[in-house]
Amino acid sequence: MIIIKTSSDNYDSIEKICKNLIGKKLAVCVNVIPNCHSYFFWEGKIQKSKEYLVLIKTTKINEKKIYDMIKKYHNYDIPEISTLKLDNIDKSYMKWALGEIIEND
Repeated sequence: MIIIKTSSDNYDSIEKICKNLIGKKLAVCVNVIPNCHSYFFWEGKIQKSKEYLVLIKTTKINEKKIYDMIKKYHNYDIPEISTLKLDNIDKSYMKWALGEIIEND
C-alpha cells in the first residue's frame, strides 16, 4: 500500500480528484486536511498559500493512473504529487482496503 500526496488552494479541484478516485475505486480512502499553510519559491519570490493537503491511500499498481488523474483535474500548472511507501500496515485494515480497490495496469 502507498499514500499519494498532493495539495491545492482550490477545494473544487480537490473534490473532483477525490470523487473520481473513489468512484473509479482507484483509492480506498482520501483524506483532505484543510488549513495547511505552504511556503514555496515561485516566480522569483517566496510565496505563501493556504491549501488543502490530500492523502490518497491506494496500491502501487494504481499509482500512474492516480498521478494522471491528479494532473487532469488539478488547478496548478505544476502540482506537487509524491508517493509515500508504507512499510507497516495493520493487517485488518489492509485486508479491507484491498477488497475495496480495483487494481488496473
